[in-house]
Amino acid sequence: MHTTSIAIPKEEVGKFAFYHKDVYECLREKANRVSQLQRAMQLGNLYQHKVRIEYQLNTGERHSVYTTVWTICPDYVILKGGRGIPIKAITNIRLI
Repeated sequence: MHTTSIAIPKEEVGKFAFYHKDVYECLREKANRVSQLQRAMQLGNLYQHKVRIEYQLNTGERHSVYTTVWTICPDYVILKGGRGIPIKAITNIRLI
């Protein structure tokens, strides 16, 4: 699932409707995504390390944001600044 995404500032996250289904069907891909998000949260909380999160919108368009992950809830990732992205809409996490 690697296509071009539009980079946006974290303040723009949530201004467009997120994809309503899970972008992954495979349980292994879902588990890998959660593992990467947990690592991103650890790096963000310990070292203020930023990551690039790519996610899909309802329109099929993909956006990405370069930010710090503060916490992971059961259904959302909360970014620095309090913005959230539904985990099921996340297509890729790059630990830069």
